[in-house]
Amino acid sequence: MKIGNVELEKGVETVLRGTIIYLRANVGSKSEWVYPFLYLDRNTVIKIFKEGDDPLGNHSFDEIDGKLVDLKGSLGRSNFFDVKEITKI
Repeated sequence: MKIGNVELEKGVETVLRGTIIYLRANVGSKSEWVYPFLYLDRNTVIKIFKEGDDPLGNHSFDEIDGKLVDLKGSLGRSNFFDVKEITKI
């Protein structure tokens, strides 16, 4: 699946480098919320989720908000990038 400028395949582990940002998504729906994303470039932002985290809190990314990171994981359900490992750059 192509997301912006990146081609990801569900279930295939990969490493992505980018900046953690929080953006409001699903505006006007029952699932409207501020979600964490990995910003790769102006055409590519990927919604991310850390395994074991609370999907409504996403507090695993609080300390690295705005930081450059490498995220190891794979594309999962609902086209979230399921993060298994975080490395700060």
